[in-house]
Amino acid sequence: MDRDAGKAPAIVESLPASVRRTDALEAAQVQSWWSGVEQLSNQTASAYLRTLLLTGARREEVAALTWQQVDFRWSKLTLADKVDEVRVIPLTPYLAQLLMRLPRVGGWGLPALRSTKRMVAQGSRNACKC
Repeated sequence: MDRDAGKAPAIVESLPASVRRTDALEAAQVQSWWSGVEQLSNQTASAYLRTLLLTGARREEVAALTWQQVDFRWSKLTLADKVDEVRVIPLTPYLAQLLMRLPRVGGWGLPALRSTKRMVAQGSRNACKC
């Protein structure tokens, strides 16, 4: 197999341009962001945002989280994955405590406070509709 086959001009020219993300937190911003998120009056939104940062999960994966997917006994979260069918990630003691404090409305792990529907992630900045 030719290792340089993917570097052929015809292939490289047809690839979309790579765009660098500019909507990510930088290391120096994390402490201020965390403090601000902890002070939100909406505890569900606060837990949602912290869960995103701690797990690295996609926003729709966390928004669709149900209590059946949270295993407090074996400390794991089972998320519906965009690539594979499911993905299991560790549930840290901090995240477990954070999730245990949330109200159990319907089957959703992160319920919208004003209804029994799940939280909906909107936009590219992890804003949430609660």
